[in-house]
Amino acid sequence: MSNRNHRSEFSEDMELLRELTQKNRSGKEPGRREYVLAELRKRGFQPEDDTENKCIRFSFRGNVITVWPYKGWFSGKGVKDGRGISKLLKQLDR
Repeated sequence: MSNRNHRSEFSEDMELLRELTQKNRSGKEPGRREYVLAELRKRGFQPEDDTENKCIRFSFRGNVITVWPYKGWFSGKGVKDGRGISKLLKQLDR
């Protein structure tokens, strides 16, 4: 097999993998977004859903906290940055 054919097959495989990953992500993300929004509202926060940047922002102790639901990452002054929505919720409940 020539090196050129091998690269072409590899490129096709990578494209297929990207498509499958995107389908998987698009199927899970709405549920994760809704879960985070519901949990924040339940705790009295007023989250803003920024669909363009695929994140959710809300105010906590006067600081803006950003959550990326699909990745499960969160960051902002006033919380210890991390990954895992349950870890964020524990910090908010203290």
